[in-house]
Amino acid sequence: MTKKERKQVIRELIGSYDVGQRFSDPDCERFGNTCGYEFEWVKRVSPKQGKAMAVHVYWPTGNYTGSWSWVKSIDGYDQRQNVLNAMRTVSRTGTFADVIKDVCAQCGTSDRLTVDHKTTPFAKIVEIFIREYGEPDIVNIEFGWQLVDPELFLKFHDRIADYQVLCISCNAKKGVGTR
Repeated sequence: MTKKERKQVIRELIGSYDVGQRFSDPDCERFGNTCGYEFEWVKRVSPKQGKAMAVHVYWPTGNYTGSWSWVKSIDGYDQRQNVLNAMRTVSRTGTFADVIKDVCAQCGTSDRLTVDHKTTPFAKIVEIFIREYGEPDIVNIEFGWQLVDPELFLKFHDRIADYQVLCISCNAKKGVGTR
């Protein structure tokens, strides 16, 4: 599917919902597949400016809730962001995937849980990796970017990373620089 066709699919999906309405599970999955991400929910919102079709998403594996640029996710971000997204995707297949999300380590809730890098933020792990090994090669697949050699980064990441389970609220209170 071309970028133009993917954008048309997204426009039709968003256009089928009223502002404030969450997508059905099948439409949420279709939106995510078209953008190249896995969202737990997608909701149409009023655009901040112009006539753009705007959405908010909950992307649990990326520890993100908020506005989503579906156009950028289809067109691609800058090279650094593409590398970072590919590295983040790989990191979720290692020890990250084994973390059991039962209760928030901060407040004790069992609602809307995320897995968080506890001691060394993900961005710092990436920074150290690039300093030691150089920027990894990535390849564009139909829906996003992936590392050409994911095993090298996965082993590096899993050697450093430790995790804690936090609810979305407690994770947001930590701030972006600590993730």
